[in-house]
Amino acid sequence: MADHTPAPSMRELRTRAGLTWIADRLTTEQPDEPMTGEAAKMAARLYALEHADSAVANGVMWDLRRALPEVRRTDTRDTYAARLRLLVEGVTA
Repeated sequence: MADHTPAPSMRELRTRAGLTWIADRLTTEQPDEPMTGEAAKMAARLYALEHADSAVANGVMWDLRRALPEVRRTDTRDTYAARLRLLVEGVTA
């Protein structure tokens, strides 16, 4: 039987790549430190600036910010990164 699931758009693929990049960054830079909403926003901005054409960087940043899950009070950078990876894989809880 054929799979009729639509292929992800370029925008979705770019967002997944950004979330993965953010997760990698969080696990390599001070992984045991508390996670903050501001750190998540800054990571989205850094990804957009480093990986997107200047004409679309703002849109990339906002796509990432919308995709980021809420930071929980108990999150470390490492646990938040793990949640990002699950999100990229399509796991929801």
